[in-house]
Amino acid sequence: MLVGTLLRACPLELAQSGKAKDLLLLTELAEKSSIRPVIERDYPMERAADAHRHVGTGHKKGSVVLTMAPEPG
Repeated sequence: MLVGTLLRACPLELAQSGKAKDLLLLTELAEKSSIRPVIERDYPMERAADAHRHVGTGHKKGSVVLTMAPEPG
């Protein structure tokens, strides 16, 4: 599941560099599930320090995600 979007207004320099085109292509591929992020570990927000230490080891192979509990209500 893709949460959020990567589509935002960008500075002229970015648009002219070709990176904006690449970003749009990556967004399309992600929305079609043609590519998927590699999530190595998922930490609750309360363990953000542990997540930071893990990233600092230099041994991670994928993304490290911090999750927040939904607000009650």
